[in-house]
Order: sequence, then C-alpha cells, then structure tokens
Amino acid sequence: MSPLVARFVRRLSRLVFSTSILLPLFPTALHAKTAGLVAIEIYPGHNGQDYQQIADFILNGKNEVSLCGAAVTGIDKNAYHKLGKATLAAGLSLERTSDGVLMLTGGTTAPACVVPGNLKFDKGGSFTAAELADKAEIEGRVVNGSDPSAAQIVPIKPGAKIVFVAAPDQEFAEYLRADRAAAISAWQAYFTAYPAGAHAAAAKKSLAALFLADGTADLQAYAASKSGGAPDYGKLKDARHAADQAHSLVLDDPAVADLSQKIHAEVLALSASAREKLNTYQQAFKQQTAGYAGLVAAENLANGAFGAEPATPEALAAESETKQARAAFDTILHNCDAQLAAEQPDEAAQTITPLRSFTLENPKVADDLKAISGLYLSNARKLEDGPDWPGVVKELEKAEAVLPSADTEAFLKTAREQALMAANKAAADAATQKSQTAEANNDIVTAYEVLADLPSDQRSLVSARIDTLKDRYVPAAEQAATGLQKAHEPINGIGDESGIRAAYAYLQRCYQITSDPALQDRIAILGEDLSTYDLQQGKRYAEKPDGTGVNVGWVYLTEALQYKSPTDSGAIHDEMTTVRTAHLLKSRLSVKVDFRDQTSRRDAVDFATQLTDALATGLESSGLTVKVIRPQETTSVQPNFQMVGDVLQHEMGKSQSITPKDSMYRFGQEEIPNEAWNEANRDYERANNDLQSARSVLEGAQARGKKSEIKAATETVQDDEKKVEDLHAKLDMIPKVKMQDVERPYTYSQITYSLKIAVALQFRILDSSGEEVVQRIPLQSAETKEYSALQNVKPEDTRGVRNEEVIPNENDFLEADEYKARDELIAKAKEQVAALPGIVLGRADRKAADGDNDGAAELYILYLNSTPVADTAERLKARKFLAEQFNFQEIGQQAPSE
Repeated sequence: MSPLVARFVRRLSRLVFSTSILLPLFPTALHAKTAGLVAIEIYPGHNGQDYQQIADFILNGKNEVSLCGAAVTGIDKNAYHKLGKATLAAGLSLERTSDGVLMLTGGTTAPACVVPGNLKFDKGGSFTAAELADKAEIEGRVVNGSDPSAAQIVPIKPGAKIVFVAAPDQEFAEYLRADRAAAISAWQAYFTAYPAGAHAAAAKKSLAALFLADGTADLQAYAASKSGGAPDYGKLKDARHAADQAHSLVLDDPAVADLSQKIHAEVLALSASAREKLNTYQQAFKQQTAGYAGLVAAENLANGAFGAEPATPEALAAESETKQARAAFDTILHNCDAQLAAEQPDEAAQTITPLRSFTLENPKVADDLKAISGLYLSNARKLEDGPDWPGVVKELEKAEAVLPSADTEAFLKTAREQALMAANKAAADAATQKSQTAEANNDIVTAYEVLADLPSDQRSLVSARIDTLKDRYVPAAEQAATGLQKAHEPINGIGDESGIRAAYAYLQRCYQITSDPALQDRIAILGEDLSTYDLQQGKRYAEKPDGTGVNVGWVYLTEALQYKSPTDSGAIHDEMTTVRTAHLLKSRLSVKVDFRDQTSRRDAVDFATQLTDALATGLESSGLTVKVIRPQETTSVQPNFQMVGDVLQHEMGKSQSITPKDSMYRFGQEEIPNEAWNEANRDYERANNDLQSARSVLEGAQARGKKSEIKAATETVQDDEKKVEDLHAKLDMIPKVKMQDVERPYTYSQITYSLKIAVALQFRILDSSGEEVVQRIPLQSAETKEYSALQNVKPEDTRGVRNEEVIPNENDFLEADEYKARDELIAKAKEQVAALPGIVLGRADRKAADGDNDGAAELYILYLNSTPVADTAERLKARKFLAEQFNFQEIGQQAPSE
C-alpha cells in the first residue's frame, strides 16, 4: 500500500485491533451487521490488476469479521465463537495474502488476522485461518469495473484486496489499481485519465519511485557492461530518461538528484574520453602515423554521451567534433573515388595522402591505394609499348611510392635499365652529330672533345670515333694552346686567365693521349702562371679591411693549389692559414647576439643576459647553418650579422580585493528525539498487543479445556513473552534522545591577489656595416595571474571551508612569463635567421646591378655556402655570375669544407 492510502485509511478509522479493545469499538447491534457498504475490490485479472466498485457490500451476511489474532491454526467451533469481533466500515480494508490469510488493515496498529463472521461450523474439526477465509462470501452489486466482462462480484482470492469507502470513487479506484500494480504503465494510464486527480501528488511520488528504481538498475547495468569491455550506452540513455521522468514528477527528491548527478558524471567522463581519443586521432592524422582507431573510439564515446544528454555542452562538443572529423575523413575518400573514376591517379594519390598511414586500419584506404597503384601500372604498360622508358619509370616510381610491391619493384628495375640505355644512346647520338658537324667545319678540337667529355657509359658507345679523331686532335690542340699562350701571357685579368686555363686544359688532354714528356714542361709553365696569378688575387682580396673580400680571396687560393704539387705549395698554405679564421666567420652565416636592458630602472640586467644565452643556444641547436657569437667572444673580423635585442619592459604589479563569504560553524550541541528509539518502542508496543491477544486466546482454550488448544496457545504466549522481553532489552540499550550539532552562521574573508605581469622585447638584425637588414621585431606579453587566500576561517566550520591554501611564490609567475617570452623570442629569431640567405641573395643582386662585382661576389659565395647544394634557379644565378665575372667554374657544386 502506498503511504497516501495508509494515511487515508488511518484518517477514516482510528481502530486498534486487539481483543481487549476492539469489542467496544465495533458495536454488534443488528443494523450494524446487516447494513450494506461501498467497497473497491482490486484483484489479479487477465492482464494485470483489475477492480470492481461494489455497492451494498455484505460479507457472509454480516459486515463484521472475527479477529483470529495469533490463532491462525486449530480454530474450531468453540474457539471461533470466542474470537473478538470487528465491524467493517469505510476506511478499513481486507487483503488476502499469498498464503490465503485474510488481513484487516486500519487504525494505527499493525494489520490483524481476521476470518469471516457468521460462519457455520459442522460438528467436530478445526480449521486454519486461510481455510476459514476460503468461506468468505460477498454479496452486493457491481457498480462498475475495469473489466467489463466481470459482471459478477469476483471472489476474494489470494492477492485480492478490498478497500471500504464512503461512496463509489472512480478516480480512487484507478489510483488503487495502479498502486496495486506497482508498474510504470499502470501509473501512466492513471495520469492519462486523471492528470489532476485527488491522489495525483501521491501517484507522482509512486511513479517517480518506479522511474528511480528503473534508472538505478539501468545505470548499474551500464556500469557492469563497461567493466566487461562492451559498454551498453543504451542503458545509460535509458537511465537518463528514467531520471528525467522521475525529476519531472518530484522536483526536490534527493535520491533522484543523486542518480541524475551520477549519470551526468558518466556523460562528462565519456565526453572527455571522446575528446582524448579524437585528439589521438588528430595527432596521428597530422603526424602521418597509425591512429584511425582513435576516431572510431571517439565516435562511439561521443555517441554514447550525446545519446544520453544531447543538451550537455561537453557531450554536444564531443559529438560535433567527431562528426566533423568523420566528415573530413569521408570527404577525402569521396574525392579520391571520384578522381579514380576519372582515371586521375596523380590527383587521387595527392588527395589520399593524409590517410595513407591508416592503411592497415581502414580497408577502404587500402583499396583506394591499390586502385591508384593499379592505374599507374596500367599507364606504365601502355608506355612500354612505345617504348617510352623514361615515362614507364616515372609511372612505376609513382606506383611504388603509393603501394610498394615486389612485382612493381622488379618491373621498375628493368624499366630503369632500359631507360638508361635509351638515354645513353640518345646522348651519344647527339654528341656524334655535333662531332660530325665540327669535323665538317674543320674544328677537330671540338669534334674530339664533344665525344671525350661524355660520361663513361655514353663514351663507350662512340669509342671507335674517338679513336679515329685522337691522332688529329693532338696537333690541333697543341697549336690552339700555343696560340692562347702567346695571346694571354702575362695574365692581367680574367680574360687572360681564361685563355691560359684553356691552353692548360688542351695540353693536359694531349698528354693523356700521347704521354709526351715535352708536354709536361709546357703544362708546368702554364700551371705556374695560373698559380701565381691566383695567389696574387687571393692575397689582394683576403687583405681587404674587416674581411670584406675574404670569400673571393679564399676561392682564388683554393684554385691556386690545383696547379701546384704538395711540395711546392707552401706560400699558398701560409696565406690560407693567415686568413682561415676570417674565412670561417665570413663564408657562412655568422650572427653576434646581444640583448640589452632598456627598462627605465635598469632592473632587467639579469633577464637580458639570460635572453642572450638562451637565444644563442636556441640558434645553435636549431639545425640552421649559422655560427653564433656571444657578446664576450672576440673575433678577428666582424660577423656577417648582429642581432641586437632590447628588454623594454619587465615588471610585475600587484593588487588585492577582499570578498566576504558566509558559512556555518558548530556552536554546540542539543538533544533531539532518537528515531531509532521511537522505532524500537513501536515494535515493543506491537509485541505487547500481540501478547495480550495470545493471552486472550489461551484463556478461551483453558475455558474449553482442550489440551491441544491449550498447548498451542501456551506456546504462542511463551513465544510472544520472549519477543516482548527481547524488544524491551533492545529498547533499554538505545538512548531515548541523541545529541545534534547546533550550527551558527559566520563570515570569513577571501582575499584575491591579482598580479599584472608585463614583458616587452624587441630585436633587429644588422649587417657588419651596421645597416639594418631586418627591422625591429616586437614581442609583448601581458598576463594577469590571480590566487586567493582565506582569512578568519573558524576551525569548527561545517561547510568544508578550510584555511589550507598554499600561497604561491609570486616570482614563479614572473618566471613563467619570462620563459614564455623567451620561447617566443627564440622562435621569431629562428624565423628571421632562416630568412637571412634570401636577404643575402637580394643584396647580392642589388650590388651586381650597381656594378659592385666584388661586393656581389662576396655575398653570392655566402649565399651558396648557406643553402643546400641543389640546382635551384637562385643558386644557378649565383654560380653563373661567379663563373662569368671571376672564372670560378666549380664553386657551389658541393658543400663547402672548413
């Protein structure tokens, strides 16, 4: 029975069902026994609980029952007639328990066992209370009921209940039916019919209790599935729905609020896990590593959270972000498929590149890569028919890059061999054509050299023609060398140098063919001329002020060495030793780093020094080709650049605010009734009542003189006496009152400290002449840090307020901002230093345009030494200038040596 029904019954009847007091409360006058009542019978029907409203209700001809008390067995005719009587009335109810006993409920006492009144006994024999209840016969008329087919009064069988009311009440009948069913669907049916019924408040509590039970069970099921490794997010969603339904019925129920909070905590945990898994996937996507499983896991977690609480911001964000990630993933595959359908393997390969690391995790990605490789292989087969072997190689290299395989690798190896053979033959044929043209023009030197200069694989294809030309080449080359020597000795400039170098090369090639000793003397004379000239030029440039020509001078000295034997190159090595230090500093990017304190109070000297050291270390470890010079280091010449930095602002201001806070503290204690004692006392009183009933039964048995009844009644009295004694002992052990803390309000203070930290820096880059090549780069940081402390907190605070804050070291905040500014400075400095080669090239171009060839050469050499070896347009331009203006033919073709 719901609490409301119990209260309803108690309001209508304050009856106590013990033999000693029931008789005067239920009068036995004839009219009281025969007057018909109004009753609602709730009974198990075909589809759950049903009810009938009965008018003119009479039970066994009289509306009274006999109180059997503890005598539930061995009731004979004599015992029956000595049982106390109780008159049925509105506010009481009869209920048939599962064991068949009929219980009367009403008043303030516990339910009492009863049997129908006005029963006729045959001679001899005794019955149990359940057997006597089977003899209950109901008279009356059915006013209405939930089952139209039940036109007759339904017998009161086990599980049935009869509630006596003042008048027929359809709403109350439906309420009792739903209460008896104790099912959500039953209560929902009640509310459909009576949304604002008289018993709606109690019904809401009952329905909320069922939703609460369902929600709790669903949450427990979810927790169990989670621990098993296969989370059932549907259970979490069901738990959320049940909790919401319960909350809509009872807004301030603590148990509902607790369940809701637990569900919300699970949703937040799922959302956080989804974001974490998504971040793992995004990092894998960015870094091109395996990690597609992170997206799948993130989707499952986000769907679970969003499905349970779609309005929770964290769940909504997780769902939205995972959907965006999935959409981006699917878009890549969709675009790739479209390009495959259009037979555009290059575009498809480019499109699917971000997903290639997920090949082993996603079959679709693997299939697309296989399809792309297949298109490349198909193209290669078509080109093979040409044959276009370079084209075949290109397509196979793409196929191998997309999806490596042994078959593709073998095909590629064959194609490369064929392509090389084809390329060598084409080059040899082109060179032969040039040679024949030169021979026709009587230019035997060119006719020979165009073939002799071919790479070995190509030269072998024209070896026969080379052999036919070499005997004619030697006299022609010697004659050309003689003419050049006469025209360009002594060497007075780049034109003469070029002529003598050409003569030197002719004679060397002739000697390689003939091994004529006479040629060695001529070669030595020309080599001495060239070496002497290069040494003189090297000294002239290397001795320019502040190393402004040392790069050009070093190249001249290096070239001078190739014309001298190791035993005859002392003067050149001496000069190189003299200028080596300057050359090492000037031939590559060199930057002097210096930060200065420019604050108004000069209170950032240490910080400026720290920045200088950190910046120098950061540039040295950056991987850039740069030599860093610290302020305390001395150099023979100025570095190529100087990075000058200033600390403009470096300060920390402090303010505070005080906020009063209210709380409660334990003032003392007071006595309050102990509910445990009250409960034990009620149990004790019930036991006393049961004992009184048992004693009455015993007195009746003794009056009849039946030993079996006396024995049974005596045992019941003894059991009840033992129960009373035990409950009395229990009651004595429980204090009647207990102490409760008395709370009083008080006010404490929260002091919030605000630190305003400001760091402002700038730096610029100058060249060795002091000209600004990188304008000022400002860096500013303004942060506000806050922390709080509590004052006047009472130790007896009952709201969990404790004065346990750890006051932070304020300098830690300043240092954190310093580190942040330092890291940003290093990052910006790296960007600018990395851009210096481009600045060097631009300045070299301007000097060349202005006719300052020496200055341009210095910078072009610095550019070549500062950039990776490659045939880029910029490097080729620099090399061309140096070859044309200074006859430096080999420079920039390999990385510079120390």
